[in-house]
Amino acid sequence: MIEFRPLRTKRLALTLQEIAIGDAISLAKIPPSMYEAQTTRFLSSVIRVAEAATPAHITDPRAMTVQERGFAVAHYMAHVAESAPDFMIGDGRFSNYLVGQQQHVVPTFAAGNVGGDVWSLVPLVGAAAEAIEELHGDLQGIEGEYHWMLGCMASQLRKKDDVAPDPVTDTAYGDWLRERMLVLSRYPESDFVQMLVMYRNAVRATRHFFNVDINDDGIVFLEEVEKEAVAKLPPARFPVSSCLSDFALRMGGKTPAVSQ
Repeated sequence: MIEFRPLRTKRLALTLQEIAIGDAISLAKIPPSMYEAQTTRFLSSVIRVAEAATPAHITDPRAMTVQERGFAVAHYMAHVAESAPDFMIGDGRFSNYLVGQQQHVVPTFAAGNVGGDVWSLVPLVGAAAEAIEELHGDLQGIEGEYHWMLGCMASQLRKKDDVAPDPVTDTAYGDWLRERMLVLSRYPESDFVQMLVMYRNAVRATRHFFNVDINDDGIVFLEEVEKEAVAKLPPARFPVSSCLSDFALRMGGKTPAVSQ
């Protein structure tokens, strides 16, 4: 049995456990396209104790930000990977993607003004990322990177008088998000491009653990580089398959995989 060091951050106080073989095989059967759903199930399986040490602490994986979720999965990988603790990610290592000691999650950030509206940014939590994932292919003509871009912007950008359902607790969140994505897709091109620039700047300003970006598959993490420097490593993710044994992957109908 693997013993895990406690994971302690400003909002997380977790003790992990080695995944049970039945859970591992079950996870291996989930399609890679359901990355966020798989991440939630994995964390729910391996978190043995989640302490609510302060009111700010989060215990539900669906309420954690996508960066916190990635950090928790990486914490598990750092105990099981052959190249642990600073495990390999392609030609790089985990430390190449980690943003120093920045752990603070900004609950609301003043993003800027676009289209005559004042916008703020809220964090992207796991439940919201799952909702975006579930909607993929549901909106005609909206797919791949564009789908994820619209979904993240719709989820995170709020006008002053917006009232949004809680993605963690409100079952109406998916319908709300779908309509909001459609509204954004109808914005004039110049306003949308301006909003996208504003969104990316706000995401960068509120970064914690990792620099977040979007591609055709969903949320990815970028190499941490000095200001004005150019990243040399490709975007990374921490797929659950990298935490599972070759046996579990084979039983789940998958071939062994590595972090990417």
